[in-house]
Amino acid sequence: MNIKELVMEYNNIKEQCKIMDAKKKELANKIKEIAKEKGTQDAKGSSYYTTDDNWVLGNIKATTIRFNQDKAKAFLEEHHKDLLERVTDTVEYINEDKVVKLVSEGLLTVEEVEQMSNISVSYKVDLRQQEVEEEPKEMPKVTCKPRVKKLVRK
Repeated sequence: MNIKELVMEYNNIKEQCKIMDAKKKELANKIKEIAKEKGTQDAKGSSYYTTDDNWVLGNIKATTIRFNQDKAKAFLEEHHKDLLERVTDTVEYINEDKVVKLVSEGLLTVEEVEQMSNISVSYKVDLRQQEVEEEPKEMPKVTCKPRVKKLVRK
């Protein structure tokens, strides 16, 4: 397989994946809608519908809870100020902005900061068609007065 065929096949598959992902999303939304409209809802808020040929279509409710430090602090300050001290810890950490400042001041090197860092390297495909530059048209000739020529030559 030559490079041109390789590139063409890669681009073709990439485009097909986009089309398939969009179609998959569209079909998933239709399935969820059918399960929601025709199905039975369980105690958790998910809906399920069983077709005549025994396919079970589901619209599954997924809830993600992420603890929010700012909301927690505001809530406790307003409603349970007495508990705030019991759940608050002081954490010692290295301030990255201050480390960067030490580098700019010459007190640390970039190499030293790299030793303090987790570094990961990954590669991805970069595939694009390079624009072909046109041949430059002939530049117009400009005549300068002798005084200007002297300044330009200096």
